[in-house]
Amino acid sequence: MSTTPGTRTILLLGMKHSGKSTLGRRLANHLGFEFTDLDELIEELYDPSGGTTCREIFKARGAEFFAELEAQAAAELARLTSRRPTVGALGGGTIENRAAMNVLKEVGIRVYLKDSFDRLYERVMGNGRPAFLSADNPRDDFLRLFERRTQLYESQAELIVDITELGVEEAFRLLLDCLAV
Repeated sequence: MSTTPGTRTILLLGMKHSGKSTLGRRLANHLGFEFTDLDELIEELYDPSGGTTCREIFKARGAEFFAELEAQAAAELARLTSRRPTVGALGGGTIENRAAMNVLKEVGIRVYLKDSFDRLYERVMGNGRPAFLSADNPRDDFLRLFERRTQLYESQAELIVDITELGVEEAFRLLLDCLAV
């Protein structure tokens, strides 16, 4: 699928640590688009002075509160994309937030950055166990999450870019090729 001159928004979907922000920033720079990270919007909505991460918000306030905040951030992302061409990086769990996805479903082309379970699990655990994984068996929790979300990403993406085992430069070139830009 190629982007057309009328394409104003590219939304990158994928698991946590799949490269959405890294590749999204590069893609936006390459295209002359703005870049917006949904996680950063969530953090700004929660704590305008800065310093509170999504991980901390989720841990302190819980899943329901976080989902509501994420839906508000999605609405802000949609508003921003109506004003300027944008590459947006969604959070790994945004795909499971029906309210957020309903706001974003007509915003632009949805691109799933697909990577391997093992590489993603290693990256996720690299910063310590996140609150959404149990202390008893985080690997099995992540596997269930990975399998469930993979089905959602694949069903809702208009383009799937398999970056399994690719470095950043290779993944970026593949993304450009797949978008035909």
